[in-house]
Amino acid sequence: MPPETGAGTHTVTFAVRGSVRRASVTYTAPGGLTRRSVVSPPWSKTFTVADGQSIDVNAHSGGGGELTCTLKVDGELVKSATSSGDSANVDCGDSLGF
Repeated sequence: MPPETGAGTHTVTFAVRGSVRRASVTYTAPGGLTRRSVVSPPWSKTFTVADGQSIDVNAHSGGGGELTCTLKVDGELVKSATSSGDSANVDCGDSLGF
């Protein structure tokens, strides 16, 4: 069970998975800091996000295969996207609405 978060905060997890060997992931962390990484799926990143903050994650691959991203808030799936082909591209950004 995840640790309790304080009032007005949420645990947010981005995950990227699929059959691609590598994916380029760009994500915006709480506070607006953007990071880019090349990862080998499966990959995930968890943040604590305050009410009103926005977050974003997208990933793309340069080779063939399938790529899926998911966005979970407090353990609940709120967004999922899947793409396949030679240049799979997925986006799981959300303003979250809390």
